[in-house]
Amino acid sequence: MLKQLEDQGDWRLPMEREHTSAPSSHVIIAMLRMLWHGQHDRHGGQPSAPGNVSVDEAQVAVSVAVTLVQWFDAGLIQRASG
Repeated sequence: MLKQLEDQGDWRLPMEREHTSAPSSHVIIAMLRMLWHGQHDRHGGQPSAPGNVSVDEAQVAVSVAVTLVQWFDAGLIQRASG
């Protein structure tokens, strides 16, 4: 899924005023990438067993995942029209 969103490059949040250094399309990809990279051992088919995960790291991962799921579920992450 991450690769598809990266390749398409036109997914965004409905933010009218975006900072040029952090457009919502980049933020979405960065959040997904952070979860994928930081939690790779939790995905099926990965060779490594779960490593040592701190409570702080787990809280961040869950919070980011919940935010992304809520945004997708609410239809807030959308393809840019144009």
